[in-house]
Amino acid sequence: MATIISILNQKGGVGKTTSSMNVGSWMSILGYKVLIIDLDPQANLTAAFGIKDPEYTIYGTLLNEYPFKAFEVEKNISIVASTPALSGLERSLANEIDKEFILQEKLKTISNNFDVIILDCPPSLGLITINALVASNSVYTPLEAQLFSTDGLNKVFEMIHKIKNRLNPSLQLKGIFFTRYDKRKILKRDIMESISEEYPDLILHSNIRENISLSEAPHVGKDIFRYDHDAIGCVDYSKLTEEILRRENLTQYLN
Repeated sequence: MATIISILNQKGGVGKTTSSMNVGSWMSILGYKVLIIDLDPQANLTAAFGIKDPEYTIYGTLLNEYPFKAFEVEKNISIVASTPALSGLERSLANEIDKEFILQEKLKTISNNFDVIILDCPPSLGLITINALVASNSVYTPLEAQLFSTDGLNKVFEMIHKIKNRLNPSLQLKGIFFTRYDKRKILKRDIMESISEEYPDLILHSNIRENISLSEAPHVGKDIFRYDHDAIGCVDYSKLTEEILRRENLTQYLN
């Protein structure tokens, strides 16, 4: 049965989709069988993998129109596409009983086919995110070291606490990692040190440094490893991914 991981932050623009893409891609390169589900109505992850106008999306699956339809983008990695129509999910399911458990029930039908399922969550804490957290084993939160970054983090903590108490007792926040990190910028360094002191057990050791290749790769439908294998983004995301795998006790393909 797959380990199900949510990549989540209530704030947008923190590298959530980039992280979902590249963490999943490095896992697949190592040999893990990975499914990534784009749960963001902006569908940026779908576009980043080069999928245009998908016939089948997570929206249709959640509305019970068809089972999961995944696009295999590379060896060992597939993606369930999103669509802007997903923004209407809450309205579409308004009268549905136990609508918070729909994704969890759907995932049970495919979980045995993968080692890891990554849920790329939207930058909001509505029904889509609730479904993701109910279905997940673990949560990892990307965070940019900037002013007010802890505001979004505290909202994530509150949401996880509520879901854990009411809907998914096994849910765990397993890690926080920093993106767009630049140690030359004193403010970013100070904020990072402050957050690390406040949450020492949650901070991952791997930081994602500023890197233009990480911004370029999605525009050609590739992850960082297949776009520029010499980029520092490859080093950073391979280290981060392996740290996550160790936290999840998924070490069968690690040295």
